[in-house]
Amino acid sequence: KAQYPDLFGWIYIKFDDKHIINLPVMQGDDNSFYIHHAYDGTESKSGSICVDYRNTDRRIDLNQNIIFYGHHMNDGSMFASIANKYKVRANFDAVPIIFYSMEGVYTFNVFSIYNAKAGDDFDTIAFGGDRLKQFCLDKQTKSFFSKKLTFDKQKTIVTLVTCTNFGSEGRVIVHGVLDGYDSFFD
Repeated sequence: KAQYPDLFGWIYIKFDDKHIINLPVMQGDDNSFYIHHAYDGTESKSGSICVDYRNTDRRIDLNQNIIFYGHHMNDGSMFASIANKYKVRANFDAVPIIFYSMEGVYTFNVFSIYNAKAGDDFDTIAFGGDRLKQFCLDKQTKSFFSKKLTFDKQKTIVTLVTCTNFGSEGRVIVHGVLDGYDSFFD
């Protein structure tokens, strides 16, 4: 963190021994800088995994929807695996999204994966009343698979966004709901 002040945390998703996302997550002043720059600030075609600049609270559980963006690289790097591996029912059911913050480890249970277009309603950060619950239920209806989960306004969800590699407007969206937290400072 001292060397890279824009470091937000670390994302880890292990589908199998060949398909592992194990990368730093950066946060800039906008959502475009780290899409085109590596964690050290150098220009990079693959960019970095980055969190939405609107997610201003570094404590993950104080956000309602924390959004991570990453490229779908043809070589399988960055977020390419989420676009392919979560479309397998066994992975959808069993592979959690793990996020390491500066305070602890958050585990998210995946509840939705679907194709969308840039500009579709998947990137709302905060919700009032029961809107988060309705948002989650709506995203479950779009999903390739479903799970029996309950949602309430106190839950935190994570949204992973990557392109489909089938055009500039196509996106693959994965949503997960906070399932566990282990603090580093108990």
